[in-house]
Amino acid sequence: MFKMVEIGTRKEKGMKKYNDYIQTVIRYLSRNDELRTYLQNLEADKAAKEEMLKTIMHPITAQYSLTAGCQQSGNSSKVEQETERREKLQQEIVELNLNITEIRTNLDRVDRAMQQLDTESQIILKGRWIERDSWEFIASQIHSGIKRCRIKHDEALQSMATAVFGPKAVPEQLSFVFFK
Repeated sequence: MFKMVEIGTRKEKGMKKYNDYIQTVIRYLSRNDELRTYLQNLEADKAAKEEMLKTIMHPITAQYSLTAGCQQSGNSSKVEQETERREKLQQEIVELNLNITEIRTNLDRVDRAMQQLDTESQIILKGRWIERDSWEFIASQIHSGIKRCRIKHDEALQSMATAVFGPKAVPEQLSFVFFK
């Protein structure tokens, strides 16, 4: 029987299996530098907004416009405008914190999953997806053939997907049948 194995997909007996978890790991690996840069930009934005928040005056006593319906007419007091601006910045900082936490968590998961791999697998995945090296170059790095590199590559991706997403990433391998 002839098997054709592609990245994240498998053709067996005319049937194609697709694993979104492996594709997600590939996306994280191939966009690793971009995600780290984006994370730094988010952290810089957060720091800038926190500095802006410090410049907004904090009223000692509340002074509100006595004009009825001042929001529609644009006659709100300086205190009301500053309070609204402060609340808006605080909400933006909360959203930035959520984004930073999510991205940092995902990057840390991928890093831990990469560290649990053996050295050859790390070289293969880093070479293929982060540095974008050719199979020939990667094979020469680990002193192996291209075919063995590809097999080890697929196994490493499966292992990383399981480490990042848990058992649901490779469900067919985790269905055990026990007999009495």
